[in-house]
Amino acid sequence: MKRIFSGLAICVLLALTLVTAVCAESKLIITQVDAKVGSRTDKSIGNTSTISREAKPEDKVTFTIKLENRYSSAEDLYIEDIDVEVTIKDIDDGDDLEESTTISKITDGQDKKTDLSFRIPLFVDEGTYDVLITAEGDDENGTKQETSWTIELEVKKEKHNLSIQNERISPNEISCSRSIALAFRLINLGQEDEDETVVRITSPGLGINDRLDLDISSGYDEDSAYDFEKNYAIADDVDEGTYNIDVKAYYDSSKLIDSHTYTIEVKGCSTKAAEQSKDGNNSSDNARNGGQQQTQQTNLPVLPQATASSQKSGSWTYILIGEIFLVLLVALITLAVIKKKR
Repeated sequence: MKRIFSGLAICVLLALTLVTAVCAESKLIITQVDAKVGSRTDKSIGNTSTISREAKPEDKVTFTIKLENRYSSAEDLYIEDIDVEVTIKDIDDGDDLEESTTISKITDGQDKKTDLSFRIPLFVDEGTYDVLITAEGDDENGTKQETSWTIELEVKKEKHNLSIQNERISPNEISCSRSIALAFRLINLGQEDEDETVVRITSPGLGINDRLDLDISSGYDEDSAYDFEKNYAIADDVDEGTYNIDVKAYYDSSKLIDSHTYTIEVKGCSTKAAEQSKDGNNSSDNARNGGQQQTQQTNLPVLPQATASSQKSGSWTYILIGEIFLVLLVALITLAVIKKKR
């Protein structure tokens, strides 16, 4: 009898546990996940499934997540402030990549979609990475509703993959000053070490013909990339026009894998333009010398100079003095005559 009661107690506890589990089931669920890897899309990925499309370094991966509110119209409860987060585990040199967004509200019986995008790191190891998708919100009663899925993303690297990046040319238009700077970075994104890498830099019209023999390892260290920068002098007898400079990368010495073309405009250099360029180079010296001369002239004493009007004024002064003298002389003579008659 005691065993019977013990068995019944256990059954009751199990039943209560099941009822509690059913009652606690989240009303917010993920119903569908699509993944766009590069230009191709894998639709309706199931929980714990692997995305059928393989990703490569620098691929853009977009996850489209559909969420549903499982409350019935009779229950009439919406779920709001739903935080959606996607995490790709350990893909960034051991670190996670995370993106998140918020859905303001989903009413009972309805669903909504949201997108979250990632860029696969340039330097990444081949392998399968877990993608954790979580969603969490509150219903009108303040009860937390949450759900999560885990899917898998596979990253594949090509056996040989040399990439020309960060291409720069300065200036892209020349005339009197005929010098250009060319720069780029060559990165090994493939599985294999490339110890027979060849880079050719050519432009027959500009007289450029360079060859680089390189050893570029795979992986994450500084030996997996090569930075190139060089100045090229363009001859004065190169005709005006538009010219291309081709950069081509080869693995195994002769197998083309990547290329880039620079464009440069060559314009004529007139005598006037050359003089202006020369004057521009000397303008600071001239301005400095001119300033010194002006300062010296300013320090010299300034002497007054007689003008025509001042000379004329002096002549009238002498005439006036002469006339006064004559008047006085006539007056003295007149007085002397009168005194003598008396």
